[in-house]
Amino acid sequence: MIEGGGSDAAPAGSPTGGVLAPRSDRARLAALALTTALRHRHVAGAGASPEVTAQAVAEPDGTYEVTLLLRANLAPLGKLADELRAQIATAAARFGLAEKLGRIEIVFTDLDEASPAERIS
Repeated sequence: MIEGGGSDAAPAGSPTGGVLAPRSDRARLAALALTTALRHRHVAGAGASPEVTAQAVAEPDGTYEVTLLLRANLAPLGKLADELRAQIATAAARFGLAEKLGRIEIVFTDLDEASPAERIS
C-alpha cells in the first residue's frame, strides 16, 4: 500500500507503469520508489502485511523523506539498500522529481514474522 493522495490515469512510461499515477509529488515519490525497488532482483516483495509499505514525509527543506518496507531475498542488505537508493534517485531524476527527493530509508522486514524488522538507514 502506498500512503499518499488521490490518483488519475497515467500515461505509459509513468513512474507507476501506466496504471494509476498519484497526483501529489509526495505520493508520486512514494509510488516511484516502491515501483523501482520491486524491480530489483533481490527484492522479494513489499512488507509482510497490508500495512503501509511506502510513504513520503515532507521535510522542512521542501523535500520528502521516502521510507520503504521491503522483503528481500538472501543478499547483503547494506549493499542492497545502497543500490536501491541509487536506482530510486536515478528514477526520480528521470521523472523530474530529483529536487523533491530527500533521504531514502529502506526497512527490510524479517522473513520470520516473530522477529523485528531490520532497519538499514
